[in-house]
Amino acid sequence: MISAHNDSQLALSPGRALGEFRLGESLYSILALLRYKPIISTSSITVHSDDEALRSDVYVRLSPSTVDLKFDGITQRLCSITMSLPTISFDVVYNSNVIIPRNTTLSRTQAGVLFGPCRSDTLNQWPGMIWDFSQGESSSVTVSTSPTPVLDGKIAEIVIIPKKSISVVFTGQTHLQHNLKLSQSTAADLVSLLGPPEQTFEKRDKRLGAYATDDDNDQYKGVFYNYPSLGLDVLVNSVNHKVEKFILHSNVPATPLFQAYNRCMWRIELPDESASMQKTTSSNSNGSERHSGSNGKANGKRNKEMKESKESKVDEHRKQILFTDKIDTIMSKLSKEVQIDKMVLDKAHEVGLKDWDESMRMMELISVDVLGAIMEVTSKGDVCSLCIHE
Repeated sequence: MISAHNDSQLALSPGRALGEFRLGESLYSILALLRYKPIISTSSITVHSDDEALRSDVYVRLSPSTVDLKFDGITQRLCSITMSLPTISFDVVYNSNVIIPRNTTLSRTQAGVLFGPCRSDTLNQWPGMIWDFSQGESSSVTVSTSPTPVLDGKIAEIVIIPKKSISVVFTGQTHLQHNLKLSQSTAADLVSLLGPPEQTFEKRDKRLGAYATDDDNDQYKGVFYNYPSLGLDVLVNSVNHKVEKFILHSNVPATPLFQAYNRCMWRIELPDESASMQKTTSSNSNGSERHSGSNGKANGKRNKEMKESKESKVDEHRKQILFTDKIDTIMSKLSKEVQIDKMVLDKAHEVGLKDWDESMRMMELISVDVLGAIMEVTSKGDVCSLCIHE
């Protein structure tokens, strides 16, 4: 067995990782890593379906070696790593020894010696990895496990209470919710929960300031605390240091801000007055549920319970908006009386992508007053970002 050295090598950890590519890691983190990784470069990013960019699996192919990384469409977490052999430009290391030198492969016999008894009748599967042997030699290996590992210390979900607060739920602590309240929580509260911002950006809208007096001009000052790795921006008032806005990003592929932020998985708890409560009423002039005998009464009670159970599930679904919901679905969950304002935004001009196709760069801004929310929506109906304010 060849001794391992650190240059141009990736360690094989069945069910866990290949080198620095860890199962459960985010698409945002992996692509950021690849910018500085000298062994492998990124050659293509493929989204399974353009019409379902927010929900479809994302595939990243690395070259000159053929390594395919698959990311779950909802969580954007790495769920499998497939390495094709013998077209690898690095050495594969296992237990501190090189088991596959670059541009070579591994035989079934060698695999049995290295990994022990096989766990399948096809003699190609071990815990956390599946090998493809062709004529006794391996042509590929896939590292995966079910369920996909959840890495601690990440944001699992953000729950939004319209015009009031957000509750941050971290992986490994799903039983705990950490609240940040609009106009109450301070910059110190924010840093205590999320850590120092990765970037800051001073915001001052001079167009609004032109209509303000000297006494109230300060209200237009603010500083954005940017957390790209969390998929989150927070606007903090520069005078009283209170939180004014939250901006949550969905990291939708093929949009101008793709990879500018990690995916933040959010959901909005709808207040009763904004939800579209579609109640069904029925009347029976003939009294059909008034059957004679105990069987009729039992059947009527059972039917009523089943109906109430179905209605309860529908109502529960309608009481929340998910980040995966299309804009049409979101609108259907709101009352028809809810005030909605719309405008069009050419996002490409903001990020310097003027040559982009108009269908990809043009966004629709939809403001829903009762939710205190402004949604940035693609031409496909996906919500790219969500701004929460009072």
